[in-house]
Order: sequence, then structure tokens, then C-alpha cells
Amino acid sequence: MTVRRRRAMPRRGVLARVSLAGAGRCVAAPLSQALQLALVGARASSDAQAAFGVAHAVARLSAGALNFLADGVAAEVGARAGANDRLGARSFAALAMALALVSGTASAIACAATLTPSARGAFRLTPEVAALANEMFPWVLGATPFAMAFESAMGTVCGIGRVETATRWSAGKAAADAAATLAALGLGRGDAAKMRWIGVGTFAVSVAQAGLGWWLVSTTTPRGWDEPLAPRATSARRLGAAETFGFLANGASMVARSILLQSSFFVAVVVAARNLEPSGLAAHHIVVSLWMVCSYVVDGFATCATVIGSRLFGAGRKDELVRLSHTLVAWGVVTGFVFSAALVAGESAIPSVFTRDAKTKEALLGSGVWRVLVLAQPINAAVFVYDGFIYATHSFSFVREVMATGVGLVFLPTLYLANRPLVSLKGIWTAKLALNAWRVAWLAGRVHVWLPRQEMSPRDDNGENESESDSDDDEEAAHYEPLLPGNESEEDVESVTPQTNDVQYESSLKPSKIKAKGLSPIRTPELAMARASSLRASAGEFAPSSSVL
Repeated sequence: MTVRRRRAMPRRGVLARVSLAGAGRCVAAPLSQALQLALVGARASSDAQAAFGVAHAVARLSAGALNFLADGVAAEVGARAGANDRLGARSFAALAMALALVSGTASAIACAATLTPSARGAFRLTPEVAALANEMFPWVLGATPFAMAFESAMGTVCGIGRVETATRWSAGKAAADAAATLAALGLGRGDAAKMRWIGVGTFAVSVAQAGLGWWLVSTTTPRGWDEPLAPRATSARRLGAAETFGFLANGASMVARSILLQSSFFVAVVVAARNLEPSGLAAHHIVVSLWMVCSYVVDGFATCATVIGSRLFGAGRKDELVRLSHTLVAWGVVTGFVFSAALVAGESAIPSVFTRDAKTKEALLGSGVWRVLVLAQPINAAVFVYDGFIYATHSFSFVREVMATGVGLVFLPTLYLANRPLVSLKGIWTAKLALNAWRVAWLAGRVHVWLPRQEMSPRDDNGENESESDSDDDEEAAHYEPLLPGNESEEDVESVTPQTNDVQYESSLKPSKIKAKGLSPIRTPELAMARASSLRASAGEFAPSSSVL
């Protein structure tokens, strides 16, 4: 006989649409920063361009360590939405927003107390570059908690399936940042005034976007829901101690991972600043921009993995999650090779987009760093896609250990050895490439070896495995499907003809056991009659026979 079965994984067209939207969201900020760097290079001196890069490197260290408040929230809210836990999704969204403001403020204060006063000593900047960087430091660090609140809001919006909405808002913030920088370059008279106005513009845009982000979360209706998320205390249940501790523990693991990752960029900036001329430091910042833009374009696939993968994970659908990993990783690696080809083709033209300084161009093209940048693209692409599945499967402690060992055993030794006897841009970025090669090896093992061997079951509204639930509603699985982007109005079913010699009946199993084991939902005649009798009784239509009376 033929049984109609729903598919949990959307079609490839849906995956492509979500990935493109995710790429737009992820690339908006680094693309805006690359544009701002180019504007500073065109309308100010190379000292100002170097100072702009240093200020944003410190800001990335402050804010980047807390990116769990965006990606982690998307995974957590997505898993709750996949399990149809509406109150839990609201509670985690509210908790994440509060943590963003508190931890962002603490991070900014810590960076201001430790880095700003000693900026010249830590980086060994020239007095001119240090003075220009200090004009921006207070403003970009002050913007950190508001920037984190905005990223938390965008993570929540992605988690509820509205990736396109998050993309539009992220693009709007990026455009506002670029416009503020352009206005600041026109308002300021002299490099110092220009840097100060850029900082003021960054702060003002971040404050405004944080408020708008919270409004967006409160008024956006998640996919498959009939009401807005509205993560207020009156509409969200109180999280249990275990749930709160689990979220904070996962957050601590990802904060440690992010600190290590951002520290690798920070150490690279320090090494470049202490050993290279201002033109070399400006070239280093251009490489950072290209590295980030290319990687964050591919991060659209990671967003797709987090948003859709977390829902499949919450629904206990391992097979579909494994197939999703094969598809998205392949797309990501192919995209990485496309970027490599683009960098090779544009080697003579791309540096001119960022700078007019001949020494900076020579540092980019004459040091060998461009070849490292070309080789890194497929590896970077794979790392970013695998990160999305790490979030989706909540493998936070694993990725923390991978990053810790990678920085200690690979990045720092390579940084030392590759820069003997002289420090060069090629040596600095070779160390970054080695770190990502280490990460991709371990993350690939996690996704392609560990994940297929796991036993997964759907979760109930409290996040626990549903295999012991007493619910007997066979239609319960359908609530997962509308939460997948692009599946609101289509059945997306396929016909399956089970083999007659190994059909297993459900008469002795709970419906949740049937879903967890992937059994065919074929009822025995006895069970069908019993359920029909129960339905008649509940409707008041059951009449006892005279023999019983």
C-alpha cells in the first residue's frame, strides 16, 4: 500500500533562497566596513586608514566575543520553534536581549580599561596613528552594547524563520554606518576631526538600531505562528534553572571560542602594527576586509544550516539534517573556489579600490599575502558552513576545545615560525590559514562522522526527548513543517511503498516512539476500532448494548 509522508527538509530552491538571504545579512557589516575603509583611504591619509583599522580591530575584539548572542540565539530559538515551544522561544529571546546589553557593556568597559590607555604601547603605533585611533576608541567601544543588542535581535528574527527580514534590517544598518562615515569625512576638517565624527556616527547608528531591533522582535510573527513573538515577561514562561544554566553554559563555551578567534585576529594586528610600516599596516587591514567579506558571503550557508538545521535538530530528524549538511557544505566549498578565481582575476584591480597609496599596493601584491588569500577561500568557506551545523546541533563545548587547541598548538607556533627571520604579511596570514585548516578537519569529523551515528528523538515543549511522552496525536509531527522557510503553503509529500515483509505496526508503541523509530504509521484493525469507539464516546454517540445492561 502507499503511505503519504511529509519531508522535513525543504527543497534546494528554498535552501538557496534562505542561504542568499543569510549571506546578505552576514556580509552587510563587513562589506560596509570595507567600504568605509576605502572611503577613509580615498578622503584621508594612510595614517587615518591605519587608525580606522586599529579602532575597529579593538571593537571586533569587544563585540566579536559575544557573537553567541546572535548565532546562538538563532539556534536556541530555532530549536524551540522546531519543538513548538512558543513560550520557551519568547523567554530565550528576552533573556538574550538582556544579556546582550549587560555583557556588551561589561566587554566595552574591559576593553576601554585595558586597551585604550595603552594603545600606543600595545601596538607600537606611531604617535600620529595612535592619536587618530584614540579619537575613535571611546565612541566605537560605547556602541558595543547597542551593537550586541541589535545582533541579538537579528539572531532571534532568523531563529523564527524570518531571515529575509533580518537581512533587510542588517543591510539598512550597514548602509547607515557607511553613510555616517561619508558624512563624517565631509564634516571633519583634518584627520583628527574626521576620526572623531566617524566614531560619533557609529555610536548614534548603533543606539538607534538597537531600539528598532527590539521593536522588530516584538512585532514580527514567526513562520507557522498566528501571533507576534513579543518576548515580554507577560507572554513568556519563566525558564527553569536547568534551561537557564544550560543556555549560559553554552554561551560561556561560545564566548571562549569567540574570544580565542578574535584574539587570533587581534594578535595578528598587533604583530603587523609592531613590525610593519603604516603602509604595511593599512595593507593588513585591507586583507582583513577581503578575508571577512569573502567568508561572510559564504556564511549565508551557515545561517541556513543554523536556522533550518536547528529546527530539524529540535524535531529529532537526523537523516534530513545529515542530508542538509552534505548539500550546504558542497555549496559552500564551490563558492569558496569561485572567490579564489575572482581574487586571481582581480589581483591588479582590487587593491586600487581600497587605496591610492603605491606603498600599500606594493605591500599587498609584493609580499606573497595575496596567494595566501587565494588559497584560503575554500577552507574558510568550509569552516563557516560547519560552524552553522555546530550551532544547530548545540556542539558548543566541542568547538570551544577545537578553537583552544587550534590557537595554542597551530596558530601561535605557525605565527612564530612563518615570521622568521623577518615579519611579513604572508607569514601573519599563513598562521591564520593554518588555524582554519585545523578547524575544518575537526568540524568535518563532527558533522560527517559523529552526527550520523547519533540517536535523536523529537523534543517536547520543555526541551526534553519526546520518546516517553504520553501524547497519542499522530498529527503532532505536522507542526514542525510550517516552521521551515518556504513550506507554509505546500504539502511537499512523497509516496512511499513499504516492504510487506518488514512492516512494523504501532499497536504496541506510542506515537512518539513511532516517529522516533521511523516506523510506518499503519494501524492494526483492533487499534483502529478502539480509537473509533473512543471518538464516538467522546462525542456522546456511544450507546451500550442491551446485553451489557
